[in-house]
Formats: sequence, structure tokens, C-alpha cells
Amino acid sequence: MTGEDDRGGLDRQGILALLGEADFVRLWVPGMANGLVRWLEVLAIGVYVFDRTGSPLLVALMTFARIAPVGLLSPVVGVLADRFDRRRMLLAVVGLVAISSTVLAWLAATDQLQIWQIALGAALFGLSVAMEFPVRRTLLGEVAGVDRLGPAVSLDSSTNNLSRMVGPILGGLALSVIGLAGAYLLSAALYAVSFVLVWRLEYRSETARSQTADILGNIVEGFRYIRSNRLVLGVVLITVVVNVFAFPFAVMVPVIGRDELQLSEILTGVLAAAEGGGAFVGAALLAFNSRRRHYALYFFYGSVGLMAAILCFSLIAGFWPALVFLLLAGLGAAGFTAMQGALSFTETPAEVRGRVSGLLAMCIGLGPLGVLYIGWLADWLGAPMAVTIMVAQGAVALALIGFWLREFMGRAR
Repeated sequence: MTGEDDRGGLDRQGILALLGEADFVRLWVPGMANGLVRWLEVLAIGVYVFDRTGSPLLVALMTFARIAPVGLLSPVVGVLADRFDRRRMLLAVVGLVAISSTVLAWLAATDQLQIWQIALGAALFGLSVAMEFPVRRTLLGEVAGVDRLGPAVSLDSSTNNLSRMVGPILGGLALSVIGLAGAYLLSAALYAVSFVLVWRLEYRSETARSQTADILGNIVEGFRYIRSNRLVLGVVLITVVVNVFAFPFAVMVPVIGRDELQLSEILTGVLAAAEGGGAFVGAALLAFNSRRRHYALYFFYGSVGLMAAILCFSLIAGFWPALVFLLLAGLGAAGFTAMQGALSFTETPAEVRGRVSGLLAMCIGLGPLGVLYIGWLADWLGAPMAVTIMVAQGAVALALIGFWLREFMGRAR
């Protein structure tokens, strides 16, 4: 520890010490690359599909294809992560996505790319997202150690949020200058770098692996642990609400930018990057100032701030007001995303950590339900009204969870 038993943040030297550890960097950089690919493709694919079809629902379906594997596969991945070598699992998926992006770049460059092929590529990318909590972030936490977990997760989250800011801008630039092939080619290059780094990873988990082959039984055991720990249960329920009712708004940002605000591809990318910019600043602050006893506070009230800012974004027209409220939404998202991983790690014993992380990732993977819902609402009522209705419903659900799990609220205070 660093002198205070509840201290989760580190000074600048502590952060630099983490960045000086080769294995930490070999896991940290692939996370940043994964975020860049995710957000540059969300923007590039969203604009490309909307310009080609004019359908907000089809734009939403592309994101649905990207997130659906997370909800379907994360519990299984979590069980396998407690039994097999996490490094090899991560290596296999990173290599698969690199190959997929290369093929899609070639199809786009030769004018052979079809909508169903874009959806298939998005689904393959979803495999890498399913690995995020039970495999890569768990390895990252083990390399950093419990004493440095808060700043390690906050640092990882801050760079992930930086990718949410930089990724859409890169996607808009690539789309306007080179076309969709350029976005896919950039994705392939980032995943190739990640593959090399994971290949060179030297760390091996010392946690004893479960030898049982009962995947369903292990998943049920993970659910039982979540039910037994009300703080973890609160994290899981709030994760469901935020991923179903808040984060799907990002699918509509390209539609709002192009259809409502009449922005260019580059300015639409800037608008989509604003939330990531705010989240980067918030996560960077948490990396230096987070205390373990405040993790629940950052998590809950970050979720509240996120929803409030998105609601304002949906109600106020104009590029600059939209930009400001998306920056504020990012600040709230920083508390949610950084402390989500920290709480799930610190509140679970090592022997079930992979299973609990897999189930948490499954809850994140419920986001496609929100994506389909907001796409349907947008086709019916328009993108801004769809965002307003979604976030208002999520705010009500969040208030009910806070009232029901008063123990969680007490920890947050």
C-alpha cells in the first residue's frame, strides 16, 4: 500500500512504475487498441451504412451484431478463463480479428463489400470484447496486484476512454479520405500490434484452475456468489441498466450528426469523440485520486451523471451544446467504467473471479437489446426522441435499484 489503507490511487511515480513493467504494458496496449478499433468502426460503419441505406435501424443492427457475442459467450468465456491459459485464449481471438479486418479491408477496396459481411465482421469483433473482463482485465489486475488495482484499472479505463475520443475522429478521417477500406486496414494494423505484444507476455496466473468440466455448473456457481454479495449484485444490476438504457445512445450519434445537425463526416466524428474525451479526463483523475472506500460512490454517481448528461444532449439542438453535454456524459462514464472493473475484482475471491467477470461481461452484452430498442424508436419517432425515452426509462430503473439495494447506496455514500 502507499501509506493509507484505503488508498486506491497512486502518485505519479506509482503510475510510471506500472508503465515501466513490460507485462503490464503488453496487456494495457491491446486494451487501448481494442477500444480504438471499436469506436473508429462504430463511427465509420454507422456513417457508411446510414449513407448507403438511410435506415437508423440498420445502423443499430450493425452494433447489435458487434455486441451480441458478448452477452452470449461471456459466461462460457469466464468459466474457460478459470480453467485454461488466459494468454492463449486472448492470443487466438486477437489473431482471428486481425485476419477478419484484413479480409474486410480487401473486400471494401475492391468494391465487393456487402452489408451482411460488415455484420459478420462486427460479430467476430464481439469475440474480442467477450474476452475483455474475464481474460484481459483479469490478467491486468493480477499483474498489477490488489494494492495497485485502483490506479491500474483507472489507467486502463482512461486510455480506453481516450480511444473513445480518438477512435471516432480516426474513423471519420479514414472514411472521408480513403473510405471504409481505410478504417478496416487501420483496425488490422492495430490488432497485429496487439498480437505481437500478447505473444511476448511472460506472466502466468498463479491462481489454481478449476478442473471440473461442468460449464453450466460453474456459471450457476458464479450466479450464486453474486446473489450472496449485495455490493457485487448492485454492480451487476447497475451494469445492466447503464448498458441497456444509456450506452446505446452512441449508436444514434452518427444519425443525429448527419440527419439532425447536417454535419460532415469529420465533424460527426468529433461529436462522437466528445464523450470519450470527457471520460478520458475523468478516468485520468481517478487514476491519481481514487480511494478504495470511494469506489462505490464513483460507480453509482458516475452512472447518474452519465444519464443526466445524455438526457440533456437529446433535448438540446446545436453542435456546441451537444458537444458540451457529451463531454459531461463522458465524465460520468469514467466513474462507471473504471470502478466497475475495480469493484468486481476487489469484491470477489480469486477462485471465482473469472466466472463473476464473465457474468458481468454477459450483463454488458445485454446492450444489444437496448440497441435494437433505440433503433426501433428512432425509426418511429426520430433519433433525438429515441434517446430521450431510453435514458428516462434508465434513470427510473437506476433510482429503483438504489432504493432497493440501500446497502449499496450506503457504501456509495
